[in-house]
Amino acid sequence: MVTELIKEILKNVTEGYFTAQVITITVLAAAGLLCNLSLFGNFKNRVLMSALFAFPLGLALYSVSGLLLLLLGVPFNSVTAALFPFLITAALCIYGAKTGKYAGCFKTNKVFFIVFALTVVAAACLCTSGLLSVTIDNDSVYYYSTYPEIIAKEGRYLKYFDTFMTDVGQTSAVLNTLPFLYGFDETFGIQHFMNLNFIAVFAMGIYHMLSGKVSEAREEDKREGSDGFDRKAAVFSALATLFLCGSYPFIFISKWVMSNVYFMEYLCIILYLTLLSKSLKGTGSSLFIFTAMLSMLRVEGVVVCACLALCFSTLDIDSKTIALIYVLPVLILQGGFYIMLYLRMGVDPVYSFLDVKKALAITLGLLALLLYILLLRERLLKHGFIRERCRLLIILVLILGNAGFFVLNSERYIANALTIYRNIRLGHGWGYFGVFMLLAAALTVIDVVRGGFKQMAFPDFVWACFILTIIASCWARGGQLRMGVGDSGNRIMMETVPLTVAVLFKRIKLLQ
Repeated sequence: MVTELIKEILKNVTEGYFTAQVITITVLAAAGLLCNLSLFGNFKNRVLMSALFAFPLGLALYSVSGLLLLLLGVPFNSVTAALFPFLITAALCIYGAKTGKYAGCFKTNKVFFIVFALTVVAAACLCTSGLLSVTIDNDSVYYYSTYPEIIAKEGRYLKYFDTFMTDVGQTSAVLNTLPFLYGFDETFGIQHFMNLNFIAVFAMGIYHMLSGKVSEAREEDKREGSDGFDRKAAVFSALATLFLCGSYPFIFISKWVMSNVYFMEYLCIILYLTLLSKSLKGTGSSLFIFTAMLSMLRVEGVVVCACLALCFSTLDIDSKTIALIYVLPVLILQGGFYIMLYLRMGVDPVYSFLDVKKALAITLGLLALLLYILLLRERLLKHGFIRERCRLLIILVLILGNAGFFVLNSERYIANALTIYRNIRLGHGWGYFGVFMLLAAALTVIDVVRGGFKQMAFPDFVWACFILTIIASCWARGGQLRMGVGDSGNRIMMETVPLTVAVLFKRIKLLQ
């Protein structure tokens, strides 16, 4: 068996696409690593964290900078698409060298760079070998292959892209231009590599959460001193990771060539890095790029990013920092995209998830959120009653928003909600995972009631807000959801699976 595996790998090594894709993955990971080492100055273990978030940052840097090129009208090709991220990486390395952060790390960790490179190359060879299966459908080919290929060929946005531009997440489209610009045919290797990277991020995140090293309280002195290895937390982290990897919806969505898996992973990365980095002084630039990436990965990304900003407003983070890192990148990309789409090009497709009215509503909503964070948030949180119940109040606002959609079109709202429920209950891509979602919901409600309807735990809070936002987004897209594994509402709901596992295992750990 082992001999056959080795033969298969060696055979695939000779293929051109294999080599090109491995090199691409390695370059993206290296760029992300250099950026992180230059920025993560507040971590005691910044080398490990820099490696953990390296590839996600490199991939986001390529996608966001590529989208900016397209929005600015700069020719998008293999040279410019690589040059822009290279210049950003070089600038950050110069910044790190001047501040002493990167230079010192480089001098004392030369072996680390060798180990990092060998690990990335080995994992990339596995991911691109074809040994790991993928799933594709019509949308995979049409939205995430044909459209990126057109972008790579034309090198700019054109009006006839219409429905592609209104129905597809644009950073996802730019991400998928990689094979057409750099000489390989498919992105499945990049997706598998991101999945492996995410599993490592998830395992580390669960360990930090269960050991108390990731805390919403931001007690810096206490957390900085907690360097001991927590064996019980490590065991639970391993079990949680195995449970995630063995859960049917995670397996299903992770190998499907769509944007959902990237959306799920970047969402969790933003949550983890935010809680890990305390004051955000060392990771603000990375989180800025991650937020920009998430906001344009899917059409509903802007709404989810607004929801995340609301969630982070309940943490002990400065209001200006929240506005700068979690709202400003969304406004810049969304605003620039809307101006290009509706004012410069005058795109008005017959069928679309995004039209002028929705774009205007989203822009006004983002501006209202920005004003709330900058002008009202700190004043409201001064009141003890509101501060203790702010998370429940935000959930109430989301419930009222869903109620408003119900009033506007009750038939569509009920039909969509029932379809989401039936897809989960009937196991359309879910297996028995719906039982664990129900258990997580029950435990969360019990905990809130026992606490006298005061502050919810942050993972529970984000999980509940995300689900309510998904239901609202499914209504706002127009049309009705359908039964089956391929339904978009069904796939979006699968993005909650890692958060569900985190909520459950935190509860299980507390019972010990």
